[in-house]
Amino acid sequence: MGLPLSSAVLVILVGTVALGRSERIRSFLRVYDLPVLEFASMQVSFGESAIYSALLMALAMLGIMTGASAIRYNAIVNYCLAATAFN
Repeated sequence: MGLPLSSAVLVILVGTVALGRSERIRSFLRVYDLPVLEFASMQVSFGESAIYSALLMALAMLGIMTGASAIRYNAIVNYCLAATAFN
C-alpha cells in the first residue's frame, strides 16, 4: 500500500510545483530569489534549487522503494515456484 500511496503523493507534488499555482511555493521562490548557479543565459535561484532537489530526492526514494518491492516480489515468486515444484 505504501508504494501506490507514495507514488500518488509524488505526482501531486510534481504537479503542484510544475503548475506553480500554490501561493506558498510562489512566495518561497520570491523570498529566496538569490542566484546560486549561472549558465549561459539562465540563472538558478536558491529557492528553485531547494524545491527541485527535494522533488528529486522524493523521486529517488520512490525508485528505491520500487526496486525493493521488485526484489521482494521476485523472492515471493521464487518461493511459490519452489513450493509447487515438489508436487
